[in-house]
Amino acid sequence: MTISLHRTMAILGGALLAGSLIAVPAANAEPVSTNVALSTNGGVATASGAELAKWAAPMANDGVRGLLPNGEQSRWSSNYSDSAWLQVQLAAPTTLDHVTLRWEAACAAQYKIQVSDDGTAWTDASGVLNGTCDGIDRVPLTAAGEVSYVRMQGIKRTPIGSSFYGMSLWELEAWTGAEPKAVAPLGLVPIPATVTPQDGAGFSLSAASRIITAPAFGESAARLAEVLRASTGYELPVVETGEPAASDIVLASDAAVGGGNAEAYELSATASGARIAAADAHGAFNGAQTLRQLFPAAVESPTVVQAAWTTPALEIEDSPRFGYRGVMLDVARSFQTVDEVKEIIDAIASFKMNVLHLHLADDQGWRIEITNEGRAAGDTIDYSLLTTVSGARAMTQGGYGGEAGRTGFYTQADYQELVAYADERFVQIVPEIDLPGHTNAALGAIPQLNTPGSSHPATATQPTAPHNGSGAVGYSYLDPDSEVTFTFIQHVLGQLSGLTTGDLIHVGGDESHDMVARYGQAKFNAFVARVLGIVHGLGKSANGWNEIARTTSALQAGDKVQYWAGSTAELPAAAAAGAKIVASRGSSSYLDMKYNAKTPIGLTWACSGICDLTQYYSWNPGTFVSGLTEAQVAGPEAPMWSETIRGGDQAEFMMFPRAIAHAEMGWSPQAKRDVTDFTQRVGVVGARLTAAGVNYYDTSQATWFAQGAGLHAEADVAAPTTLQVARFFAPGTKAAAGGATIAADLVNDADGISKSEFDGAFGATIEWGDGATSPATFTAEQVRGVLNSSGAYVISGSHAYDAGGSRSGRVVGSDGRVVAEFTVQVGAEETVAFEATAETRCLGSKAYVVVRATSGETAPIDLTMQTAFGEKSFSAVAAGKNATNSFAVRSASVPAGDVTVTATRTADGATVSAAKTIGYDARSCG
Repeated sequence: MTISLHRTMAILGGALLAGSLIAVPAANAEPVSTNVALSTNGGVATASGAELAKWAAPMANDGVRGLLPNGEQSRWSSNYSDSAWLQVQLAAPTTLDHVTLRWEAACAAQYKIQVSDDGTAWTDASGVLNGTCDGIDRVPLTAAGEVSYVRMQGIKRTPIGSSFYGMSLWELEAWTGAEPKAVAPLGLVPIPATVTPQDGAGFSLSAASRIITAPAFGESAARLAEVLRASTGYELPVVETGEPAASDIVLASDAAVGGGNAEAYELSATASGARIAAADAHGAFNGAQTLRQLFPAAVESPTVVQAAWTTPALEIEDSPRFGYRGVMLDVARSFQTVDEVKEIIDAIASFKMNVLHLHLADDQGWRIEITNEGRAAGDTIDYSLLTTVSGARAMTQGGYGGEAGRTGFYTQADYQELVAYADERFVQIVPEIDLPGHTNAALGAIPQLNTPGSSHPATATQPTAPHNGSGAVGYSYLDPDSEVTFTFIQHVLGQLSGLTTGDLIHVGGDESHDMVARYGQAKFNAFVARVLGIVHGLGKSANGWNEIARTTSALQAGDKVQYWAGSTAELPAAAAAGAKIVASRGSSSYLDMKYNAKTPIGLTWACSGICDLTQYYSWNPGTFVSGLTEAQVAGPEAPMWSETIRGGDQAEFMMFPRAIAHAEMGWSPQAKRDVTDFTQRVGVVGARLTAAGVNYYDTSQATWFAQGAGLHAEADVAAPTTLQVARFFAPGTKAAAGGATIAADLVNDADGISKSEFDGAFGATIEWGDGATSPATFTAEQVRGVLNSSGAYVISGSHAYDAGGSRSGRVVGSDGRVVAEFTVQVGAEETVAFEATAETRCLGSKAYVVVRATSGETAPIDLTMQTAFGEKSFSAVAAGKNATNSFAVRSASVPAGDVTVTATRTADGATVSAAKTIGYDARSCG
């Protein structure tokens, strides 16, 4: 049985493609209102005083509602006086509509708004008001006419604890009219190379939709179908033949797309259908990720929801700037499970990242099973000890709440499962065994490695290196003069190479401080050169940290050198030897750096202060090293070390949205990149991540937009019931006590402040579909906290229906938007009685599909027939009567297929629908 829904807006707030794309103005748009107090509009702020010089008056009209790039709060905090004031001189005399005050926690307990022509004689423009601490006051002005000054005149301060400090304002705004509503841009990230808007309606996905794919693109089609089926509940069969209908998605093979770039694609989404063309399956997969972003955010929901699954009308041509775009997970210091890694693979693949670098071994732990199978003659090492001993070790230094690192390891079957899962999503796993340093886990498990030339010479009481779970670096190393060392490396890398489908093996090479101090740089270089030779001998290319660039003679085409810190002087020579440079500059790439001082996990050595979204976006990997051409740069990678990070949720929190900055930096043309435009688009992506259940940091550097989706509920007749009718994805917000409203979290407490399109309280009303309404309640699925963004709510209300049947209702926001449409089945589920048949026929040399439906109801019904060759609707089909339509195949033959017939009736104000899928046989008319 299917239930028809009215269509809602695909993107709340209107149709706007990001500034780098196109903007569609709303019809009958109101005149634009202006905040004339803003410093960039000529406003000059002065005050009675300031608590500290850094919180002076100009902080209250700079347009920054939160933190400055240096990490300081952009707010005015007054002198310690109940009569403190803040005023703004306007650039010209202006008629004002209202004043908006954005208060910090120390708001004015009482104040009033005054205006002046000359800054000397003041007129009250409001009565005495009570400030909304950690909130927003919008004050209509009682004084008419043009003014040149506007002032907040304090009357009484609010105590913080038992102390009275200054009054504190984030912003004072003076508006000439109603404040413009925030309008969500189209959240395409990475931004495509070209986007061309089209006239008319966009593509609509429906229950009749299919995915028609070229045979070579079957895996890409299957991945797309998995995502869309989960949220829509549609069957979405994946087929390789059939005439495309307007409701179908087509993945077409076209050798001309991309000019030889396997990742390139072209996409069109119009009322005639959705089409992705590519020369390679990877390009088809990339196009599918863009198509996902064109649908409402709820399309990422892992459970069925109700929304208008429509896209804007547009065409896209796109290909990546760099061929290497990755992130790194350090599972050596703290383990992550197979499922946790899969979730991260899904997330990065959705942003077209194509490399997952797995740091599998370090001083603290060893995470990949190595067996004794295939040992060289004379090799007596028991390689199973690597995981039985060091797989049970991890960081002992505490993370959040004092949690130590998590132990565990991947069996070879686990690892192959991850590799296959990543391959299906066109993500290459690059495994790393760090050599010759960062090897205490190996030394702690394998006695034979503890030679006199290693960092731990064996003793009778300590035949292996003791566990060191601290974050110390540089102390451990393997013996560069022992053949046992290289027997071990050959065996480990040989097995790892055989398990890895990609062409890269990462050999580390960083921070061998004590080894170099003992043996010298030349010995280190010789060690690295021999390891590179082992990798090449296995048929793989090598990657390593930038210390391996000192071994240029051993580098060859296909190798990578990953820059993280230190001098860049050796990189041009490495590139000249054939290696490409991976850009992982620590200060703007390392995902384990704290976002700011409030972040409860993470480090600060590579980046301190504010290490947020814009800092990770605002650099150019193609030019960051002098002497390199862009062609010599492989692309960016954002590594994340796990000294303090525990589990997948914390990893996602530190990774996103900063990794998304790297995704766009690696994909989009440099000329298309703009940090302001990017943060606006990320503000739309947040709801998508929330719907998917991906954790992230809801930074105040983006304004987060909300989207909703309806649910299907069931209720008994005449029984008051609390019904869950919608999900609402509103990052950066918290619910008020009791859940009547939500608003941006502007309280600068442990979890910091965020930004939302809802800078004031946002509530909603439930329209139950029977003429009744009631207030909605927002219940957080998880409350915003220090290590999660949340912003996911269930909307519910209490209602009793008088009669049974199917009801369609909606949730309407306090700003007039339709948040979601929902359905409720009241009492026993009703259906529509009808019969349907489908058969193939020949008329001359042309094949046809003939569909016939007969009503079994006593009252008229509506019928809709959906086929691969078109759609036909019939209204008011009488009792016992039938409707027939012949669908032209436009070919001499037709393969076997299905037809969907939907019947609908209305009784007592309730709409009931039922659908049947009928098969038909293949036929040739030639």
